[in-house]
Amino acid sequence: MNHQGLNFLVDNAMFQERYIETVICKIFYDAKCYTGRMNLAQFRQSQFTETIQSLNAETDLNHVHNCFSYKDFYVLYCKFWALDQDHDLLIYENDLLNYNGGILSEKLVHQIMQRGRIPAFSRRQSKPDILTYLDYICK
Repeated sequence: MNHQGLNFLVDNAMFQERYIETVICKIFYDAKCYTGRMNLAQFRQSQFTETIQSLNAETDLNHVHNCFSYKDFYVLYCKFWALDQDHDLLIYENDLLNYNGGILSEKLVHQIMQRGRIPAFSRRQSKPDILTYLDYICK
């Protein structure tokens, strides 16, 4: 967290962790590396080095349109937090079933819980009825 635009995260380790996870997931997602592995051709095509080179100390991370966008992270995190009714950083089927007054069908929620994650980014392979923050952002 060396960028001055992220200084306010210095005292919030949990937010730092979620921001870093979001950046990493976006790098792989944008490069279409859904297995969690990136080969040299994919790395070059991702233009990640160009993105890094375009950043400087004055870059406003609220207005960039790349993997470092704080605005994108904030929207994702706030939506996750709103869905996570007990704020344990896990989304259960009931959390999704209660979303927006129950607008999502049980069948859709079941499909999201069963197939709505990229295995390469999932920390917990054994519990298909729970979504972590990484599961949520990497789908």
